[in-house]
Amino acid sequence: MRHILLTFFVLFSLTACESAEEKAKAQAEHDAKIIKQAREDLMDELKAKEDATKQADALKNAQLSQVGISVHEKEITINPDKAKDFFNNIGKKLEEKIHTLTKDLDKGMVADSNTGIIIDETKINIDLNKTQDFLNTWGEKMQSFVKEIDNIAESMDNTK
Repeated sequence: MRHILLTFFVLFSLTACESAEEKAKAQAEHDAKIIKQAREDLMDELKAKEDATKQADALKNAQLSQVGISVHEKEITINPDKAKDFFNNIGKKLEEKIHTLTKDLDKGMVADSNTGIIIDETKINIDLNKTQDFLNTWGEKMQSFVKEIDNIAESMDNTK
């Protein structure tokens, strides 16, 4: 009887060990799957951030290329002719706008829906909301342009 009990005890112990080993193995496989999924998710997120950064850089380069500036890694190239043309075009547009406004003022009439100002022979109408929006938009564009110039100057200082 003793041998039978001892045999059952040994078999029960081995079964329990195998069961614990199987549980540990199953837990290890489960943990490995979770780690693999987390790694894949992290890689996807990093790739998405990298793509977003590349798109933002491409947009910045496109905006700067209008001024004649191109940035590639640690190299900045300035095309003086293109920059000159860009600023000449801005100057021409401003000059045309000022000339048109001056002519309209001489006639006693101004109507600019973008700025919210309408002047005719009998009254002056200023839409403060449109004027504020126009000035805010114009200010943001100028700030963006100045920031880009500052960033370029700063990156040039850092590469020295």
